[in-house]
Amino acid sequence: MDLLPKSSEEFSSQRYWDAFFSKRKQDPFEWYGEYPELAGLLHKYISPKDNLLIVGCGNSTLSNDLHQAGIKNQTSLDISSVVVSQMQKKYPHIDFVEGDVTQMKFTDTHFSCILDKGTFDALSPPPTSVRKNRNKTEMDETKDDEDGKAKVDLMMEEINRVLKPGGRFICISLLQPHVADRMLSYFHSLGWMTRVVRCLSAEEKTAEKNNDEKSVVFPVFMTIFTKLNLPSGATPIVEASSPSNICSITRFSKLSELTDYVKDQQNFSLIKRGLLQLGFCAEKGIQMQLMNSTTGEDRFIVNIVDVPKLLNNPMKQRFGVFVVPQGRETEWLFGSHEGRTSLAIQANFTRLVVVHLVRGQTYQNMNAIQEELKGPLASLAPSCVTEKGIKHPIMTVDNDVGNREIIHQGHSEFSGDYVVEDVSSNGKIFRRLIFLNSPNIVQSEVEMAIVKKRGKEFRNPITSKLSCQHHGLMMMSLGFLNYFFNNDGKEVKTGPIRTLLIGLGGGMFSLFLVNVIPNLDLEVVEIDPDIVKAAKRFFGMPEQKERLSIIVDDGLKFIQSTKSQYNFELILVDVDNKSTKEGLSCPPPDFLETSNLENFKKAMNPDRSILVINLVCRNVDLKKHYINVVQQQFPLILQCDVPSEVNTLLFCFTKNPDVNLKNISTHIYSSIKLICHTDNAIPSQSNKNNLRESKQKKVVDYFDGAFDDIDTIASSFKVLKV
Repeated sequence: MDLLPKSSEEFSSQRYWDAFFSKRKQDPFEWYGEYPELAGLLHKYISPKDNLLIVGCGNSTLSNDLHQAGIKNQTSLDISSVVVSQMQKKYPHIDFVEGDVTQMKFTDTHFSCILDKGTFDALSPPPTSVRKNRNKTEMDETKDDEDGKAKVDLMMEEINRVLKPGGRFICISLLQPHVADRMLSYFHSLGWMTRVVRCLSAEEKTAEKNNDEKSVVFPVFMTIFTKLNLPSGATPIVEASSPSNICSITRFSKLSELTDYVKDQQNFSLIKRGLLQLGFCAEKGIQMQLMNSTTGEDRFIVNIVDVPKLLNNPMKQRFGVFVVPQGRETEWLFGSHEGRTSLAIQANFTRLVVVHLVRGQTYQNMNAIQEELKGPLASLAPSCVTEKGIKHPIMTVDNDVGNREIIHQGHSEFSGDYVVEDVSSNGKIFRRLIFLNSPNIVQSEVEMAIVKKRGKEFRNPITSKLSCQHHGLMMMSLGFLNYFFNNDGKEVKTGPIRTLLIGLGGGMFSLFLVNVIPNLDLEVVEIDPDIVKAAKRFFGMPEQKERLSIIVDDGLKFIQSTKSQYNFELILVDVDNKSTKEGLSCPPPDFLETSNLENFKKAMNPDRSILVINLVCRNVDLKKHYINVVQQQFPLILQCDVPSEVNTLLFCFTKNPDVNLKNISTHIYSSIKLICHTDNAIPSQSNKNNLRESKQKKVVDYFDGAFDDIDTIASSFKVLKV
């Protein structure tokens, strides 16, 4: 199996190449390897029948090694007359030629194979930003850049000229970005086939020479270009071999995917070095994918966290592995860095590797999974553990692999790839809508009832229950409306509550709202027509429902175009962000712009209304920024961090109610009472039974079952004022 960083953005390229160029000063060619390390790959692509040209041969023994291995028809080229003279005397049976690779004197299409080990790298000037030659002016360095780029271009043109159709250009390189971008794009533009292979044996040899935690072993790549004359309109082939299985090929649809693959490999070299030290994964953790080297498919998602306060743990408690059963990876404890850190503390491990099982993969049982992970995950252990030879435990929940059944896989223009899946948990079955651009976030969830008809089992959505805790808390806004704006709830509003929900998902929240709140008029705006279809097909959303209308539109455009016509008392924003690179999962950043927040206010009742925003942001600083932006637009905000979830709810009031906000828990209790439309006393642990007599029993049961203690609800809120 192959480990790769989940994203090439795990480490900045600047960090990688700063280390590279500082190391490069010592010996620029010590990483490329010699014949013993490269032979296995070279003889896969060089045949005894080839007419071989080795460019920039220097004083390496590679030419003679290949000759002894049967590659007799070869020419070795170097620009140094001294080197050529020395090599001719040392190996008179080989044709050594003095010449410039940018101006070769060979005839067109003369060679069937050309081999370069480091020459392309040597001719390619590193970026000016990493060269610190104080003896050169900026003008001198600019001229060097231009001269170097010209030489590289001439070298590639000459290779194209002297290589015959169907021939191969084999380039052994470290593929620095300035090298990879120039070389890969040039030959790709000619229609040549491109394959990249890792030279692991060369890297292992380097690692033996530099056996310490501070050494960086840079990946060595062999790129094989095959000169093809493609028909007009044909797309050149771009692919890479698995590092651990050269016969396993991954084909890419575009060149940028190959360059991303190379960056992932390079970044992982830094990660591997860092993982030798405990504390490396403390700040934000590291996520990687464990790929099947035969199929190229993701097999496991690996999350690594370090807990600095446990650095002095006994050696056996410094590294452990926890396998998450299928379907539970979306839970806060397993799906967020904060949750995984909490899990590591609970399990008392300094470093904990939390493993997610991948959708679409088959897993026999937990014992088989543990056996499969034993070898690959050992490389993630800190050096203090590996040096002692301590075996790492692989833990899980009740030795259960879990059960996940994919009901439907779809693709939409707006949401990308998505799945509808049934997951078994604690003896119950839950149906979930998952957008694969955010695989650890449940967009919608409903518990399924098993119904037997004529000997067959059917699964029906239970629309009278809410499965997502944050949806239950969003309902608090209804109680807030009645309590804060109606004389502490003494004058409960009985007329229709005009409500807007942006973001349908599977539709469970909207159905629940209209089912249990009899005076709610709900309009739902959903941008994606495919998600509306999925809600109706898989989640029990009816074609028509009294007091519920579904509008297919962009939520922001809807607000802007209808702000003068509507007078909403309640607006609920529960929509996902399609791009999560910055760490913001909900809502899209446009929703949090000042101009759009002002449009929301204009669409709301100025005297009594609340805007509720479901904010999911894993970047702490970014989250503070967005909360501050929203806070500037409203006189009062109640912030609720949902217990055991990554969601934060912002209840934004258009008018500052005249209530004592110091005792917020009293208001929370009273609001629950008002949602349930009961005249019973304020609920508490001692008198919750009174609430069960409410006519709106579905809501009461929800709050009774969603929280072990109603005090949990109150403690989740805090007051924000401008």
